[in-house]
Amino acid sequence: MIRAISALVAAVIAAAPALAQTLPSELEGSWDVSDDACAEPGTSVTRVDITAGRIDTFGGNAQIREVERIGDVVFAAGDFEQLEGAAAVEPRTREYFRFDSRDGAGRMTFVWKDVRTDVLVRCDGA
Repeated sequence: MIRAISALVAAVIAAAPALAQTLPSELEGSWDVSDDACAEPGTSVTRVDITAGRIDTFGGNAQIREVERIGDVVFAAGDFEQLEGAAAVEPRTREYFRFDSRDGAGRMTFVWKDVRTDVLVRCDGA
């Protein structure tokens, strides 16, 4: 009986979406809207730099707090610090991000606040 319950619990845990505190390694790196944008020197307003625990954009940065993966889609919650366009640095706000890599390696759709959607390519060739 105990083995049956243990097997059932293990099956339920295995079927649940993965929840973590860091972004998956395949998302880490620099991303932009095109290969040409990646090659441009200087600051890009469309570039997104991702590490396991942080997302950096032209407008600010987010410290990752929660990550959930469902298939090829990664959902993340992070504490965002608005830097660009802010008269003064305000306290961080909770923002939500979605990374969809269904189009294959080196490409992803990046959705931020369900408002900004960009199709991005990997800049660093990883």
